[in-house]
Amino acid sequence: MARWSESRSWLTWFAIFFVLLAAAGVLVAAFAILTRPDVADLTSMDAPTLRAALGTLDSGSYLRIAMDLRAGSIPPADAWILNLWPPGVPAVDYVLLALPGLMLYKVLAVVIVVWSLAGATVAGVIASRGRVVLAGVFAAAWVFTPSTFNWVLGPGALYSEGFGTSFLILAVVAIAFLERRVRQRGASWGAVGAGAGAGGLLALALHFRWPLFISCAVVIASSIVCVVVLLIARAARRSTSRYQGLVGPLSALVATFVLCVAPWTIYGATHLHPGTVSWSMTDYLWAETWMTDAELRETGNGWLQELGGNWACNIDPDGCRTQHVVAMRQSPEDFPALRTAAMKAAVTHPVAFVQDRAHYWGHSWFGSPMSDVPPIVAVPFGLLQLGAFVGLVVVAIRNRRRAPVLIVAIGGLLLGQFVLLALSHIEPRYWIPVFALNWAGIGLIASATPKERPRPAGSAGLEELDDAGHVVV
Repeated sequence: MARWSESRSWLTWFAIFFVLLAAAGVLVAAFAILTRPDVADLTSMDAPTLRAALGTLDSGSYLRIAMDLRAGSIPPADAWILNLWPPGVPAVDYVLLALPGLMLYKVLAVVIVVWSLAGATVAGVIASRGRVVLAGVFAAAWVFTPSTFNWVLGPGALYSEGFGTSFLILAVVAIAFLERRVRQRGASWGAVGAGAGAGGLLALALHFRWPLFISCAVVIASSIVCVVVLLIARAARRSTSRYQGLVGPLSALVATFVLCVAPWTIYGATHLHPGTVSWSMTDYLWAETWMTDAELRETGNGWLQELGGNWACNIDPDGCRTQHVVAMRQSPEDFPALRTAAMKAAVTHPVAFVQDRAHYWGHSWFGSPMSDVPPIVAVPFGLLQLGAFVGLVVVAIRNRRRAPVLIVAIGGLLLGQFVLLALSHIEPRYWIPVFALNWAGIGLIASATPKERPRPAGSAGLEELDDAGHVVV
């Protein structure tokens, strides 16, 4: 009965927060359309005109390949798009093209619905555990993060980040549910289903945003290690009853993830780019890490210099004098050697590497460069996000015994993003998953089961107690 009551409470809070978040998204979109002529112009365009206006921007290439697919074939000149982007956003565009109405309005509707769905799910979970104020803080942060940086109505940036981050956060919710079910009932089909859902959502996030691969890989690797350790402990008859119930759910997480990413991986390796299983042919970026500022500007990539893309040259000037000659050839055969050289430069010049990354991390964290957000807004917002990150660390430490699986999962996802941001050029929007994980992590970890006591001997779970000390059934 108590669990049914909590489920009903979650549905109620979910509905409330979904309406509030969607309304906020509509207001932000309406304000941008009314106050920004560049956005207003885009809203009045049909799909072909919008595609021409967006040009080679990310959102323009998504729309281009979707229109090609609608026409029945992909011209050779557009083949690079599927070699660069995963299929999620083009697939959504493909569906939206079949619906009536102006394209940008349809895009905004889908983005707002998905972003609100993810935010309301997390806020509903937090509120249903009695943390209503914390749920409200999370909901405000969920709206504030993309809105402040104009990612809702920029040149389509949130259209990929928004989807990828939303599904990533939903995967975290599934992991939190998985852990709670194991604590309550031990090994159960509900926990296995949550594990499968988490794996599917991680894969779905990857279909929209390939840079999330490192984060997903960390979670999958951690799950595999956990399962192996638990199986070894079981075989050795060690007493690990508290965690043995995780074997099935984490195995389901890994298996579902692999099954969901396999089709596009196989298709890409056999049709798009034979010989590699990568979803995004971005090895050329390793050449650009070894180009000088002047060379990047000459090749039309001056924006990479502004975002720290040529960090290897910045930290190892001596190596740059040799490697930039190879880099300028931009030959695929040279990319592995250039990657190795860049990694070696980072290891042999650690102080310069950290200083370079800290400089660009600081600029991008506070919304610049390549952002039209004024410092009077960006600086307080950056400080707020920094405070949220510190808060997440504090909450994780205080609740490390209540939600260890959830904490490891969130930590792994954050670690993956930090690795990505250490090795690539850094755009402000790359922090969206980090900001979202900060706030969702605080709420979900803080609302973990507050009281528990062991079940009788032989049980693989932990009973949950209410505030009066009674067992929840």
